[in-house]
Amino acid sequence: MVGEDPIRFDFGGQGEILRARVLKVTRQSNKFSVDTDPTYPTSISVHFDYLDPSDGGVVEILHTSEVQSPTSKGSIRGVPRGVRNGGQVKENQLTRPASKRWIKAWSDEITGILMGGFMTVVGAATFFTSPGNGVVSGLLTVGGIVATLLNTVTFWKNRRRFPESLTLEIGDV
Repeated sequence: MVGEDPIRFDFGGQGEILRARVLKVTRQSNKFSVDTDPTYPTSISVHFDYLDPSDGGVVEILHTSEVQSPTSKGSIRGVPRGVRNGGQVKENQLTRPASKRWIKAWSDEITGILMGGFMTVVGAATFFTSPGNGVVSGLLTVGGIVATLLNTVTFWKNRRRFPESLTLEIGDV
């Protein structure tokens, strides 16, 4: 973290932060905490000693602002792109089993993978049942393989990675 530009989540507008608390952390040794700061009345500040990959915390913020999702601000030494907003995490995303989060979040890519696989099978079947249609079946087969590979790479690269240790149980909230 950079002292002059602390990590914070800002709700803007005329709202007020009523309470901010950490619900869960990956490791206590990170000393992950949040607090309000009079310098930034519509923000909460996030503090930690260090964060390794897959480290983090789940924070609950009660506020009166009309803004639903805060803007992430601040700088972290060694992270040139700074703090990024990964989108809003709904409560059921954290309490739902990982396998269901995974499938729900990427249904478009999974559909593309299945359609590419279907094209590949149809192309191969056409080739073996109608040898005269070699160009059509070849295009279907190659197109299906390419579609499957591209959707698989997109799916793998863009998946959201919530650390399993941050999954909330019903009693945690």
